[in-house]
Amino acid sequence: MHIRILYLPIIALALILSISYGTLRDISAAPKRAGAVSGAPASAARLRIDYRNGTMTNVSDAPVVDGETMRSFLERTRAARGISSEIENYGDLGVFVIEMGGRRNGAGGRTWQYWVNSRRMGVSIDRYRVQPGDTIEWKFAVFNQK
Repeated sequence: MHIRILYLPIIALALILSISYGTLRDISAAPKRAGAVSGAPASAARLRIDYRNGTMTNVSDAPVVDGETMRSFLERTRAARGISSEIENYGDLGVFVIEMGGRRNGAGGRTWQYWVNSRRMGVSIDRYRVQPGDTIEWKFAVFNQK
């Protein structure tokens, strides 16, 4: 219980910093495709998970369901690949990944963060809608680390 309470200020700070750097975007706006990688089927996205321990998972053709959030996309895709994960709902702040592939937030000051088309996202996983052609990168990193 005490550990969960410690994560709330970290996540709140991360969101505040994201807003101040202008990375929070209107999720209804069409995503920029400049960073998207060609080659994925039209109804699919590319997914890369970087555990920052020398291990990566790459999925070049993860199907995208119309109107799907990052939460459902990640849960469906990781389940199909046998990757463990845990999410936490922080109420008004949204839903965040707190563990994936055995790597839990807080270890070495790192947290799970995601980028879409080379842009670090400042919205929770229940608020971003995945688009076909997106290139999604999950990184276990120190905040603002690339």
